[in-house]
Amino acid sequence: YREKSSTTLVSGVVTVIDGNTLTVAGSGTTKQVKTTDTTEYYGAAQPVKVNDSVRIIGTTEGEAFTATRVMISRQ
Repeated sequence: YREKSSTTLVSGVVTVIDGNTLTVAGSGTTKQVKTTDTTEYYGAAQPVKVNDSVRIIGTTEGEAFTATRVMISRQ
């Protein structure tokens, strides 16, 4: 049985950037978000940095969350 992928929204603050994986903390949880060559970025100056607030739209398959769009807001 394979879980069907679905669209997901993650929002919070970037706490760690490790290669193509962002760790986002928000709403009492942390989520690992994988970025790819096709991930689109919008908003503040790029690339995304630690402490940026982000809203990320992507797909979840099992435990893996892959970003398709990252909206960045920086103070």
